[in-house]
Amino acid sequence: MVNVLAVRALAVIGESHVLWPYLEPGFRPALESGVLSGVEIMVRPWDDSGHARGAATLALSATVAAR
Repeated sequence: MVNVLAVRALAVIGESHVLWPYLEPGFRPALESGVLSGVEIMVRPWDDSGHARGAATLALSATVAAR
């Protein structure tokens, strides 16, 4: 999906961010073996404003898709 969508940055957030030290050794090489390289990976805990941004993004994308 990173290559198909030409993603330049990924965020590992939420409860799984504490697992990143265990996930990264397999994730990063798989990511870098794709067409795109240099994808920025941000790791952070989830906060309440993330819920609001996510809900707003879904609402806006549904509005744009309906046009």
